[in-house]
Amino acid sequence: MSDYSNSLDIPGHFKRKFSAVWDHVLQQTNTLFASAGILESEWTASEYVWQDLDIVRARRTTGQRGGNTNPQELSGGARRGMKADFNIPVIRHKWDMEKLDKQAVPDSDIVKAMSSAHNRERDLIFVEAAVAPALGGADPYVTPIAIPNSSIVPVNFSKPGTAAANVGMTPWKLLEATRRFRAARIDMNQTEFYVSLSSDEIMQMATWADANTNDQWAKVVAAWIADDQKGTPSKLMGYNVIHYEDLPLDAATDIRTCVAFAKEGFRVSPVSHTLTIDRLPQQLNSVQFLDQTQWGACRLRDAMVQHIPCDRSP
Repeated sequence: MSDYSNSLDIPGHFKRKFSAVWDHVLQQTNTLFASAGILESEWTASEYVWQDLDIVRARRTTGQRGGNTNPQELSGGARRGMKADFNIPVIRHKWDMEKLDKQAVPDSDIVKAMSSAHNRERDLIFVEAAVAPALGGADPYVTPIAIPNSSIVPVNFSKPGTAAANVGMTPWKLLEATRRFRAARIDMNQTEFYVSLSSDEIMQMATWADANTNDQWAKVVAAWIADDQKGTPSKLMGYNVIHYEDLPLDAATDIRTCVAFAKEGFRVSPVSHTLTIDRLPQQLNSVQFLDQTQWGACRLRDAMVQHIPCDRSP
């Protein structure tokens, strides 16, 4: 006998329970770059505009000792942040959903899969903000602004006074990034600094330390690697290290771009999202969990970012 009841309907109490669990998981989620930018609580719309802080300069009042200076229009430059939209769909066969309540818990396979995808996408958005041209300039603030050369450590940078071909990650590259931050009058004691490294760069640092055992920086690197292996990571030469495997890699040159940056150099938006749970008649009544999210990150100050190109095969 055919059943024409509402047996295929997804119970409302399950939708409410799963939605509450998902909201809680998103609030507690800890992406790799979650704390690496300043939250801009007013960035609730899809776009937000800030004054370009890199162009602000003091101007001495006309007529004082030392000569006259010309007035400057400070509203002519800005940075524009734009949220990214991304969807996280999980589709399960209708017979997989006989015990729905087992999915409405934080450690269910669906919640964990959606959370992992959410975290990866937000990390990618942050890295794109760090390496891609920012938007800004004069109104309407859509001029691409590439990272300046002063914020790119040369791929062949080595110990001062020595010549080198392209090299991977070494303590000297981190020291050069630190020197550039300080030369830009950025106090590394007043804000948190981060460096994102993949497993390749960490291996390069370990190899460098092993080959330069008499170098004082080799001891620093070796101590950090030991702490990291024990699960008690410390700062590496003043930087919080973010392990991230999806940093930009040029396939033609085999050069990966690592990024050192100050927390103050980025703004991130609150997370906006909607969750729907529906049957898909076109897919034999499978159940789809769909989270649609808006989130953004913006590079606000180029001087607070240093790209560190590292050759994987020097």
